[in-house]
Amino acid sequence: MLNPAEEAVYKRIREEAYSMGIGRTPILKIPVKENVSIYAKLEYFNKYKSVKDRAAFFMLKKAQYDGFLKDDGIVVEGTSGNTGIAIASIAKDLGIEAEIIIPPGISEGTKNRLKDTGATVIETLDDGTPESRSSTGNAIHEAREKARQNPEIYFNLFQHGNVSNMLAHFYTTGPEVEEATGLVPEYAAIGMGTGGTLTGLSFYLKSRNHEAKVYAVQSHPDSYIQGIRNYEKAKERKLIDEHLDLIDDFITVTEEESYREVRYLLRNHKVFVGTSSGANLAGARKLAETVEKGNILTVFPDSAEKYEKVYKEKGLFTEEEFEENMRYFIEVPEAAITLV
Repeated sequence: MLNPAEEAVYKRIREEAYSMGIGRTPILKIPVKENVSIYAKLEYFNKYKSVKDRAAFFMLKKAQYDGFLKDDGIVVEGTSGNTGIAIASIAKDLGIEAEIIIPPGISEGTKNRLKDTGATVIETLDDGTPESRSSTGNAIHEAREKARQNPEIYFNLFQHGNVSNMLAHFYTTGPEVEEATGLVPEYAAIGMGTGGTLTGLSFYLKSRNHEAKVYAVQSHPDSYIQGIRNYEKAKERKLIDEHLDLIDDFITVTEEESYREVRYLLRNHKVFVGTSSGANLAGARKLAETVEKGNILTVFPDSAEKYEKVYKEKGLFTEEEFEENMRYFIEVPEAAITLV
């Protein structure tokens, strides 16, 4: 896929990411039934607390190495949260100004985290419809237009079509799983967001085992799960459509199924995660029902830290319960597999 020079650049970026505390996250093993286990990457142990740290770092550094992103330029991105936090935070580390455009309906915790990075945060227009509040379509369009109209100032990473988003997981997440467990999982159930984690992990697993099966976990059309999209409703899916051959099928989950798994993980594994993590586990569990023997890889993109208001409004946890369990944002579960 890559020529030797490009491969050398990505390997260099990988080492730089590791030196910054991005990557090499713990893995939680969840036995499901006899001969079937789920392995979940706990991505909130990245430096800026989400799986998007990997993609953001790879996209920013590759743009710098290619000369597209200048030191005096401004990186602009439309996003629903974690990618924005990662881009803004890493850009600050690299001395780059960032402008993040978001839909108004994302969680207050995510908005606050974005503002804390020091980046310029812009909300798209809320016309009162659920679509305008939750969809990143307008934010993505505005970011691309800014870069198109002012290329001498703005550079848009466009995570939905940026191959570095995908290759971040081919060069880090996938190899880390194999190194830590000694396994190449036969299956994977990965949430459909931008498609970077999904296609990157599929690319790695299938390169190591041609029989590996990878499933995209998508939200039910009537559900809103921050970080998870529905394929048919998604407006931006360039990265996914260009690599559909890496996806064997889709698994659909609801908001309620996601919340149920969030509660399960806290109760049974002392892991307190965000909504997309619950969705990924719900999808992996549905896949496990069809598997007689094998290992299933999934990813827990972030912790529950940014979802306090959402969880309280949905009645999942009281304020006291949430505060009591906050320690699990930073504690590595005793059963987790770590890289040394």
